[in-house]
Amino acid sequence: MLTDKMKDIIARKLANQCTDSELSELTRWISSSDRNRKIFEQYQIVWKYSAAASADREFDQNAAWQKLQNRINRFDSQRSVLVPAQKPKVRILPLLARVAAVLVILFASWFMLKNETKTETITITAEAFQDKPVVMPDGSKIFLNKGSHLEYNSIFSHTNRNIDFEGEGFFEVVADAKNPFTISTANIDIKVVGTSFNLSALPHRDNVVLHLQTGKVLIYTFDKDGRQLEQMSLNPGEKGIFNKKSGELSKSEFNNQNFLAWKTGIIEFKNTPLPEVLEVLENSYGLKFSSKRDCKGLLLTARFDNESPESIIQTLEFVFNLTFTRQGDYISIH
Repeated sequence: MLTDKMKDIIARKLANQCTDSELSELTRWISSSDRNRKIFEQYQIVWKYSAAASADREFDQNAAWQKLQNRINRFDSQRSVLVPAQKPKVRILPLLARVAAVLVILFASWFMLKNETKTETITITAEAFQDKPVVMPDGSKIFLNKGSHLEYNSIFSHTNRNIDFEGEGFFEVVADAKNPFTISTANIDIKVVGTSFNLSALPHRDNVVLHLQTGKVLIYTFDKDGRQLEQMSLNPGEKGIFNKKSGELSKSEFNNQNFLAWKTGIIEFKNTPLPEVLEVLENSYGLKFSSKRDCKGLLLTARFDNESPESIIQTLEFVFNLTFTRQGDYISIH
């Protein structure tokens, strides 16, 4: 995230007016993520050409950003180049500087316009579960659960594999060690080289959960200014959990595939306490259970293959002699 404060610091850095503390803050910001580094490099490219136009300009920080970081508003220390006596004094340098300034403005405008015309945000929203994946330009595949939201730039390619994601999806990412696949969601970045995993980043849930099937992933957390706070790696058979409220990262092992029930339709339990069974059903079917009874001692061993939630609830009523009352997606247990 590029804040106004960081924009000011970048502008001052490019104009060689950074204080030591500002330079330290900028260095931390750049090194905190590839996204920040690429933003800074893009501004460096534009500034490089504007700096070549004239060394005799006064830096105006606000105007620099308002006029695409390049506009030269005023020139100081204007020097004259004089020809021999008895001929008019010709002020060549100021003229050249002004011409250069115009060229810089034109270049900066062309540069930004070129990028604007070439870049477009592509948005995909799954109205229902999709059994056919979204195939990205690099060949990576993403299966989306109902309501999931995916955004990426039209310049997405083998060298720029960044997406924004919300919802739940199963990812099969094409391997490319030099250009990681990066997912941004809920103040975290997930960096992937070549991997398959399930990502649950539902807006109404407190936790973002990633179950890693193959490969390896890195999860980074950020503060509101885009500075990296924490990093965690996952290996196959591990799940990473990010708590949105506390900002904490944690991981643990998993030993079943119930997290994929939304995709496979298969749910399996082996001596599983009923509260854990209900949690799986909540995640798989978007239900919400509440109970005034203590169900921790009730264990379930069963396999459900593409059964409706109503059928599963009837089984639970029969096995445990319970009564489930449903109102919409809310179910109370008596």
